[in-house]
Amino acid sequence: VFVPPGSDTNVIGTGGGSNNNRPLPLGIPVEIDTPLFKGRILLRFRNARSDDPETHDEYFKDRKRLMQTVIQGQFKRPISMSEVYVGSIFALPLAGAPPPLMTKIMDAVIRRIAPGLILDLSSTSPKVIALL
Repeated sequence: VFVPPGSDTNVIGTGGGSNNNRPLPLGIPVEIDTPLFKGRILLRFRNARSDDPETHDEYFKDRKRLMQTVIQGQFKRPISMSEVYVGSIFALPLAGAPPPLMTKIMDAVIRRIAPGLILDLSSTSPKVIALL
């Protein structure tokens, strides 16, 4: 798993900086600073190498969890909750993704239940994004 910081994200204390190609550490909190937000992030992925293997194994042991994302911090300016999204954007197509027609049907149903959800499972850059 390679999770790069955004081009405008400064990763503090990892020898990083903005526009770097180093992955974010997995399993340990890391300080981040962007033009809009400053705080900490912790990422864990099942079956991925962790920078803290002991707590990683403990977190996933005997559970069906696939990942964990924890974000803590503050926005640098007032922001409306209708502008805040959470989710995942993948660099590669998902293995076992539903066919495009099935995705369109699922999307239509889900938009009625959760209007702010962006669901794109069949493209070359799949994503699941929702309003917070």
